[in-house]
Amino acid sequence: MNFSALRSSFVAIPLHPLYLFTLAFMFGIIWQQSGYWSFLFLIIFALTLLFGAKFQTQLGRGLKIVSLFAALGFFALGALRVQQEEAAFDQFFRSVLYKKCIVTAEVKDLEPDYRREGYCLLTLAVQKLDDGKKLIHLAHPYSFQFSLKNDALVGGKKLPEPGDILLIKTLYFRPPPEGGYRTYLVKERLVGQIQYSYAEISLLSHPQWSWRRFLFERRNAIIDGVRPHLEPLTFTLFASVFLGKKTVDAGDMSSIRDQFRPWGILHYLARSGLHLMILVMLLNKVLSFFPIPYGIRNMLVILLLLVYLLVSWASISFLRAAILSFLYSICVIMRLQIHALYLLVLTCFLVLLVNPLQLFFLDFQLSFLLTGVLAWLNALKRSQKTPLSVKSVN
Repeated sequence: MNFSALRSSFVAIPLHPLYLFTLAFMFGIIWQQSGYWSFLFLIIFALTLLFGAKFQTQLGRGLKIVSLFAALGFFALGALRVQQEEAAFDQFFRSVLYKKCIVTAEVKDLEPDYRREGYCLLTLAVQKLDDGKKLIHLAHPYSFQFSLKNDALVGGKKLPEPGDILLIKTLYFRPPPEGGYRTYLVKERLVGQIQYSYAEISLLSHPQWSWRRFLFERRNAIIDGVRPHLEPLTFTLFASVFLGKKTVDAGDMSSIRDQFRPWGILHYLARSGLHLMILVMLLNKVLSFFPIPYGIRNMLVILLLLVYLLVSWASISFLRAAILSFLYSICVIMRLQIHALYLLVLTCFLVLLVNPLQLFFLDFQLSFLLTGVLAWLNALKRSQKTPLSVKSVN
């Protein structure tokens, strides 16, 4: 193997310190979950990058040492973020274990419970917890899912609406077993799904206006407005690809998947960053026909993307593409140099900083890894076409 050629492929692209710091942050997350081996791998990787590779900026020895200590700081930050999430989750169950809880919660979302006919699934954000003696302090705002009969009366209404404040008496929370399901709950900041038919539920408050209810009604208005004008199969594809709604007409979706699976193109049915980038290009093309300054045009694109994000159901790949589009537009407006790989790494760091356990799930890994490889190859191809003298000046 020609290691010099392999090394030159990496060194040919300007290596920004953010790449190293983000990798250190990721290894800190892994180490907190997996043990000491990632710490050793981090040291080897950091030494290889800092002292074996040659940065385009020609860092001096002092700056390399500073970068190394900064990377160790990001490593500690990654481990700390995971520890914070895990500790808050454990603290919740230590506070409520073996206790009858009275819960005050806000309705975040409402959808049919596809696993139980005649039931709906409420996603409730916990506001207060009372064990009968004292209020329980929550380190993090957690939610839980509650399965409720469709004909249940809550405050004189058949079903509560997003934004309503409910009082639920006599709930028991049990900690999940160790494993992938527990990690999923920590990532989603959920404390479980409760199927309890005899809880006493009352409506504490129904605000005249709620942003949760407003978005819920807008989303359903789009679904209900489009459904009569499309064939069932076409509507299912529209809801999945354009709105990210995966649970509409699950039977039709299953038949479509069976047709796409043998060809290996099942991922086309899921809304991804590619769909958003196509939308961004179309918006820019349409707006280019109007006499609008370039900066204002990008501000309009950001505004339209934000509206689209709010009225649809987001996935991690969609969020990645949305954040990338926002950062790209901000760079254009502020006339900053744009580097796709740098923006992708910055997006990855921001997502993991908010929710570090995303790193352990396949949707995050595939979304960022595949996009990162494409961005890296594109940057490598451009660097090979650009003379070295020009690259060093830039």
